[in-house]
Amino acid sequence: MQRVRANLVVAVSRADGSKLPARVVDVSTGGMFLHCAPGPEYGETVTIVVQLQERNDWVLLPATIRWITTKGCGVEFDDLSEEKARALEEFVKVA
Repeated sequence: MQRVRANLVVAVSRADGSKLPARVVDVSTGGMFLHCAPGPEYGETVTIVVQLQERNDWVLLPATIRWITTKGCGVEFDDLSEEKARALEEFVKVA
């Protein structure tokens, strides 16, 4: 799975409704690494709110926290719709 560097500002929306600011470091069609502190907990289900292209609408990507470091966390996308998966594929292809 191709992983590309990125520099996108996102919001990590948690189940309790709180949102954490984060920055995308790299992304693939399966997940992304986020710089965020304090980050969510391992196994937590979140929604990544991201604008993949400047001209496009914001996309809500359901994800699960799969690993945590002192600098951020890695998320794996969950059950993406065809439209969201296609938007990610296009972003990775042109990045």
